[in-house]
Amino acid sequence: LGTRSYWVIDGLEIRHGQGHGIGTWSSGGLGHNTIQNCCIHHNRGMGIYGRFNDYSVYRRNYVVLNDGGITSAGSSHVLIEENEVGWNDYDGVLPTGPGADAEGNPLWWADGVTLRHNYIHDHYKWAHPDNAQSYNFVSNLTVEDNLFLHAVQSFMMEETEDTLYRNNVIIGAAAYSIILGHGNTYNTTFEHNTLMFSGYGLVAHSGWGYH
Repeated sequence: LGTRSYWVIDGLEIRHGQGHGIGTWSSGGLGHNTIQNCCIHHNRGMGIYGRFNDYSVYRRNYVVLNDGGITSAGSSHVLIEENEVGWNDYDGVLPTGPGADAEGNPLWWADGVTLRHNYIHDHYKWAHPDNAQSYNFVSNLTVEDNLFLHAVQSFMMEETEDTLYRNNVIIGAAAYSIILGHGNTYNTTFEHNTLMFSGYGLVAHSGWGYH
């Protein structure tokens, strides 16, 4: 779909593709694109690959048994809601930033990603997968009213700042439930969450600034 904007993909089954299930790379476009009510499974890439797709919405999709689940790489003002994401070979949901230049400086920040009302579960297969992972310079991340169940790690974070976890239930991790990691995760707020049954511990506090 290239740089086209304001499109909607609604109610499709996408299965057994050799790459991503639904792939978008909207660099240079206006974004505002929506993928909803789709059944996306057994693809050899991400189920939903939304790169440089600002103001995107991924809602009410069933994303299972792909190489990976949903990514919003390099995208700001993204809403990921009411999806079931499970049994993917690698990570479930990846709200990630655009990356850094050759000197390690962020190109820009993926600002304002919301992950809410999702059921994300059973990511335990290859390369220490996570139910969700944020990295590559993400700011103002909201994680609200989700159920995370059964993973090697439920939420792995690095290069992420100003995050709110509110009203989530996170059950069952082989390692940690939440990893605020690598000394570069800043300003994380926790409100009314339930965490239980982690192998190493509930939260790894290796970042800075907690409330």
